[in-house]
Amino acid sequence: MPEVTSAFGDLYNNTDGINDKFNNFWNHMSLHFAANENVIGYDLLNEPWPSNFYNITIFKSPELFDREVLTHFM
Repeated sequence: MPEVTSAFGDLYNNTDGINDKFNNFWNHMSLHFAANENVIGYDLLNEPWPSNFYNITIFKSPELFDREVLTHFM
């Protein structure tokens, strides 16, 4: 749906500071669970959506999306 692609685009582009809030959330969570021996890892973003591929056709290629967006995301 176009709304989903727009929401992920906003996250990747830090619209209204949403990426900053996302990073702050994971920083808080990692500090909270740092000493918990039952936590072995985190899934920061399960199945990231390639932003607005309706308008930006380069993101229809997973390799380009990974290289151009996700590697710079966090």
